[in-house]
Amino acid sequence: MEFAKLSEDELKAFIGKNADYYIKRFKKFEKGGSLSWNWYAFLFGVLWMFYRKMYLYGFSALAVIFSINLFISILKIDQVISTGISLWLWIGFGMFGNYLYYLHVKNSISKIKKSTYHSDVILTISKKGGVNKFVLYFFSGITIVYFLFLTLSIFLIKN
Repeated sequence: MEFAKLSEDELKAFIGKNADYYIKRFKKFEKGGSLSWNWYAFLFGVLWMFYRKMYLYGFSALAVIFSINLFISILKIDQVISTGISLWLWIGFGMFGNYLYYLHVKNSISKIKKSTYHSDVILTISKKGGVNKFVLYFFSGITIVYFLFLTLSIFLIKN
């Protein structure tokens, strides 16, 4: 399915927050190419994928990261090389995150339109799309708890 066959209303309904940002990038992808920088994808990687409801991509990325880390630990690869590999992964998220999201949006809307027989397709699209705020709250909570335990452990070690 070509992006041009998707209406802007469908895209906005599915994407939700920051739709204009993504639609602008998606139009460039239709003209060719797959590179577009996304700071959130770079900084948050897999978490960004889960936030954007890209669960298959997120679990696939976790499997790749786990496999690479396992490979690195088995072969006892130098820390500098290990850090370089990790950096390339994060750069990859930043460079290809928008394109992966483009593929996700395009395929998801296509599936919804094929399986929805009622007149309010836009409502169904908006319910299936958007962001998963639970991921944001959950990992923010984990981060806060982690730093609380870290602070507590530092305090206990000093005393």
